[in-house]
Amino acid sequence: MDNLTDNLIDIVNTFPPEILTQINKLVLVSKIAVYIFIGYIVFLIIKNIMTWRRNVRINIIYQKINEIDKKLDKLLKKEIKEEIKKQKNPKKGFFKKLFKKHKKSKKSKKD
Repeated sequence: MDNLTDNLIDIVNTFPPEILTQINKLVLVSKIAVYIFIGYIVFLIIKNIMTWRRNVRINIIYQKINEIDKKLDKLLKKEIKEEIKKQKNPKKGFFKKLFKKHKKSKKSKKD
């Protein structure tokens, strides 16, 4: 391992200084790109966590809405049944009973 690093150092030392400055710039740019990439990965992880939390909250709200909807359906069904009963058996008021017209019998029509 030490032999390999020594050989690499020797090879780098044989390069002219102009090429070394260009390589240093390239290394600097690659380091910056790696830092940006790591920052982007961290951003994506945080975004996914926030999205997951939001979806959990949305699911809770969705369940509550479904419960409320079921309760409303039950209430509306009761009200509809009560209205149907009222329509089938309308209660006559006191004055309607008092002033209702009596039908004449068939015998009286013939006379």
